[in-house]
Formats: sequence, structure tokens, C-alpha cells
Amino acid sequence: MQESDRWKVGCLSTLAIAHEGYKPGTIAQRNKIERAERIMGKYLSTHPQDAYICSKLGGLYHIQGRIAEAIRTLEQGLSQPEAESPVVYELHYHLGLTYVTTGQLSLAQQHYERALGVDLPILLKIATYINLAALYTDRGQWSEAENLLTQVLAVQPHLAIAHYNLGLVCKAQGKFQDAIAAYEKAIVLDPNYPEAYQNLGVVYFKIGQVHLSLPAFQRAIALYETRNPAEGLRLQQTLQELGFQV
Repeated sequence: MQESDRWKVGCLSTLAIAHEGYKPGTIAQRNKIERAERIMGKYLSTHPQDAYICSKLGGLYHIQGRIAEAIRTLEQGLSQPEAESPVVYELHYHLGLTYVTTGQLSLAQQHYERALGVDLPILLKIATYINLAALYTDRGQWSEAENLLTQVLAVQPHLAIAHYNLGLVCKAQGKFQDAIAAYEKAIVLDPNYPEAYQNLGVVYFKIGQVHLSLPAFQRAIALYETRNPAEGLRLQQTLQELGFQV
């Protein structure tokens, strides 16, 4: 095979194709996991230096919950000095996901940060920006989380989850008006976002605007009924304990 015939990774600034064939649910339905694992595992046994295959196979192991194998395979990929930047990024990203699963958040943070350090356009790294910001938020590193989300929104202002997560960060810091603005923007972009309505209701309640919090809570409950009935029931019971009529 000529070097020019090998795969290449590119970035399209305004257009991309969303291929859903490898989403976990779709893979399970089509029995693709076993087939993909068998093919890639066989290939990797004879080409252990292929960092790209390490990344894809390690990602499959993670989906299956085979954590030790995922970590070993992903680390094998990172040990390859010739790995191209997009592959190095993906290896660190998958390791971040895997270590979050195991609760090893310091290691997850390290790999997410290394993924962001790879020289690639920010549009290719948005998932890591979002995940690392969520990790920073959970660990109380609010300024770091806010900085990452601000960078994401600078290039992807229509990303509802980024506005929602920014709302969480602002709420945690007591910046309630900023949180309200962020949640409302998320709702404009995704009107069926129950978590955004719920947290909007929480902030309105915190600042004493109960007349605004109740409609937000009611909308959240209605949306949860079709997406997550257990969460909707839990929210309804909590509100009733607080004296809300919902």
C-alpha cells in the first residue's frame, strides 16, 4: 500500500455527515460489536503498531464495559510514536471516558486535558470540551469550566447542551441572572429540554420568583413523562413536599 493510499482525516468547516451506524444502540441491534471486535482484534494481533485500530477497538471495549481491555488497548495506541494527531486526540478522549466510568476522575481529567492539547480545530474537539467542563463543574473548578464552555459557544453558539452546562456553572457560582439567560437560550435552541426547564425553575425559586418557577417545573415534568418518567415523578414529589401544586 502506498502512503498516499492510507486514510486521512479532514475537517469540513460548515458541513459534515452524521453517521449513526456506530451508535451503541444501533450497533447492538445489528450485532456489529462482535463482528467489529473480531475483525479489529485479529488485525491488531498482527499489526500492534496501528494506533488507529487501537483507538477504535479500545472504544468498543469501553462500550462493552471491558474496562481493563479498553485501557490496555488505548494505552497501546498512545505508545506508538507515529500516531497522527486526530488519532492521538481520540485515544486520549476514549481514555477520559473510560476513567470517568471507573470513577478515576483525576486520570480522566488528565486525558481530557491532553486531548485538548492536540493541535486540531476546536470543532473536532467539542465533545472533550463539553465533557471536561462537566468534570470541572463536578469538582468545583467553575472558572475553568466556564472558560471551556465560553470557547465552545464562540464557535458553536447554537449548541444547546453548552448553554445548559454554562447555566449549571453560573448557578453553582450564584450568578443567577447569567444562569437564567443560559437556560433560556438552551430552551430556545431545544424546546424539549426537561433538564433546562427544571434547572430554570430551581433558579427562579432561589431568587424568590415562584410564579416563574412553577411553569418551568410543570414543563419539565411534562417532558419527563415521555423521556424519563421516574425522574418526572421524583421532581413532582419533591415539589409537592415543598408545597407546590403540580
